[in-house]
Amino acid sequence: MCPKDFKCFLPIEVKSREFDTKLYLALKLVENGFTVVIGKKNGINKRMLSQNKPFVYFDKGISPSSLDFYKAIKASNGLMVEIQEEGNINLNSKFLIKVHNSLSANLFSLIFSWSSRAKEIIDRNCKNLDDDSVIVSGHPSFDLLHESLIGYYYKLRNLRYKLDPGYILINTNFSKANGIISLAQSKLYNKKNIGYYDKISNEKIESGIKFEKKIFLKFIEMIKILSKSFQDKNFIVRPHPSEQSNIYEEEFENFNNVKVIKEGSSKEWIVGADVVIHHDCTTGIEAFIAKKNVVSFCPYHDEDFVIKLPQDLSVKFNKVESIINYIKKDNLIDKSTSIEKKYQRLLDLTNNIGQGRKMSTDIIISSLKKLCNDFDTVKPMIFKRNYYLFKIKFQSLLNKIFSKKKLSSSIQNFKFPYLKKEELEERLNIWYELLSIEKITVKELEKDTFLLKK
Repeated sequence: MCPKDFKCFLPIEVKSREFDTKLYLALKLVENGFTVVIGKKNGINKRMLSQNKPFVYFDKGISPSSLDFYKAIKASNGLMVEIQEEGNINLNSKFLIKVHNSLSANLFSLIFSWSSRAKEIIDRNCKNLDDDSVIVSGHPSFDLLHESLIGYYYKLRNLRYKLDPGYILINTNFSKANGIISLAQSKLYNKKNIGYYDKISNEKIESGIKFEKKIFLKFIEMIKILSKSFQDKNFIVRPHPSEQSNIYEEEFENFNNVKVIKEGSSKEWIVGADVVIHHDCTTGIEAFIAKKNVVSFCPYHDEDFVIKLPQDLSVKFNKVESIINYIKKDNLIDKSTSIEKKYQRLLDLTNNIGQGRKMSTDIIISSLKKLCNDFDTVKPMIFKRNYYLFKIKFQSLLNKIFSKKKLSSSIQNFKFPYLKKEELEERLNIWYELLSIEKITVKELEKDTFLLKK
């Protein structure tokens, strides 16, 4: 079979983080002959499991607890591929092994890893998987920071906001101290993940919350001091997608040069920033790749509660005065040999960074075309699919009875409030101009769900 025989389903969970990357992937898939359905998870699942033609489902991370869902996809003549979002920043081998040793992982046709080291961990410890199914690709989000594509974010920011470059961007990452859900709600939400909260992890989580609250308060204090110290500069505060923004809005209400903006991608703000400040956020990695001045503010330190890589790629300060002195420098970019060492460390962890390296998106599409060409279609197992769908609906009913469904819906709406056709077309128009390609068809299938095709 060939690409035109397949629909690709691209669910978006966290819109501000995933939308631009998945839209670019969708555009490249359409260019290569596929039809794509992109949007909110509910709409994607409904469309995908109500048709009988072959399709491909893209998952951002294999979930061992979603086995029935994956079995319903297989029974529907569907192929599954994983482009993992988590577990690679610090090369968390325990996480990679646990996820890819599950029964769910056995059902996936392709697993795209960030690096050769990540693939080696999976291959060595997950003997149930076919070695050929694990492919080193890097992650598509880093493709968009490549010098040939990063102009997309410049154009997007200029289109959406009338703010000149040269501001200071502050990315926060305090979901424990300022999360959209409490610890008790998190326990309810993750109840099906057996062992997720045992006695040891409970104690560690409580300690992590206390540590993060101290950092959180210091960040608010730091932003206020910087705002007063550089009254001629604008400061953009971007809360993490899992954070509430109202506390920042209240704290900086009377600071005219501080703007709290949660919509859109952090990358569209990174490209116009003079300095990017964070604690241990992955946006620090993105800013480093984009050749920005990156500062990690570390007023306290605890090895147990810090993601090291984003900090190690940054200039680290534990006092606000040091940040002020750094910003005052005429030439901020660090020209020292340590930059090369930092860059080499990043190259070890992701495959699609640096000159001469292939784009992750190209590797994914090339592998997918081969998978589809080798695929022999069979009749969908309707009875089997309906059996697993019944199990899923029954579990959903139980969740509703125990109020978990309401919590889940609330979290999903916070992460993905809406998607409009105008947003898609606005971004696609930038790509048409940037890449000099022909326009594609965009059709709204239902709320927050769209079909893209030639």
